[in-house]
Amino acid sequence: YFIAKDQLKAFIQAYPKSENADDARFLMGECALQLKEYDEAIQYYKQVETDYPTSPLRLDAVRGVATAWFRQGKYEEAIKAYEKVLAQSADPGVNAQSLYLIGASYDNLGLYQKAIAYYDQVLTKQPQSDEAKDALYAKGWSLYRLKQYRDAYNVFTRFLKDYPNHYANPEASYRAAESLFKLGDWANAQAAYQKVIDAYQKDQEQQQLALDARFRLGECYFQQQMMEEAK
Repeated sequence: YFIAKDQLKAFIQAYPKSENADDARFLMGECALQLKEYDEAIQYYKQVETDYPTSPLRLDAVRGVATAWFRQGKYEEAIKAYEKVLAQSADPGVNAQSLYLIGASYDNLGLYQKAIAYYDQVLTKQPQSDEAKDALYAKGWSLYRLKQYRDAYNVFTRFLKDYPNHYANPEASYRAAESLFKLGDWANAQAAYQKVIDAYQKDQEQQQLALDARFRLGECYFQQQMMEEAK
């Protein structure tokens, strides 16, 4: 990417009026983004916006700015940039991704209620998008962090039902059980933890999750005064 960026820069210097100058400038932004040179990437993307206002790459450049802010952890700036994308885009896929990442930005800022509002927009406006499954899972986490455990449980169980092969299913299963535990619903939490154990105790990548579930299962037995089982 470093060599490519230098070659593209040389091209623009040699042929500033080329019909491909906007492509070169945009690709410089892409190279800088991949090199994690985020401020430089933003500079190149914004040059595409300002210097080539009729370029078909203009919206991609706006998205590039948003991505660079997000990857830097500058979530307030990312939110503004993704809102700008939404104002200019008619592409359902682009809009679904932008809504999801605005939600994720609010999540990272600890503004969980606002995050949920954007996840819900993904789920209602773009229910068939790739982002819908991640939005549903993230919504469950936001509700959990808000200590709205019944709603969190309902969302996690819906997620598990709707997306049985999703990579996040182990954690969603455990978090659903945790939601019941937080509610003091010991019997149902017991059953939920047992399901986690049965599903993942032989999975090397989920050994810790299964151990955590086993510990919680013992606590559920203790709370129900089932001392033999708790041991």
